[in-house]
Amino acid sequence: MTEARLLVRIGAEGGYLAVYGGPLSTPGSRFRVAVVDQTPTFLNDDEAGPASRKDSGWLASWEEAMSALGRYPWPHLSVLYVHESVRAEVWKAVQDYAATSPSRISSSSMQRWRTHCSENSVSPSEEEWDGLS
Repeated sequence: MTEARLLVRIGAEGGYLAVYGGPLSTPGSRFRVAVVDQTPTFLNDDEAGPASRKDSGWLASWEEAMSALGRYPWPHLSVLYVHESVRAEVWKAVQDYAATSPSRISSSSMQRWRTHCSENSVSPSEEEWDGLS
């Protein structure tokens, strides 16, 4: 497999969710979902601690990655980055979530997802995001 790259980053209060993986078009590509909570770093010195990170481990398919991401209310959160190679798949996943979730996704959230998943979307590069991690 080629080196995993950032495919999706979603901002959450105090941290973020991210999906990493190889190209969907490459047979054998694997994916992983990471959850980073930086809240402990925001506390007073006597209560502070390191950021916590949960990782799904390697998943065998895009569908498994979306299922792992589905443990969180990700379409309700703030989309920060969608790699151009998965924009259509992410938009479909957002629409599927919206169709099956009991809680309605706000129109502003849907618009942000639509914008990030469009062909004309301009997002920070993967390298720019790596510098922010």
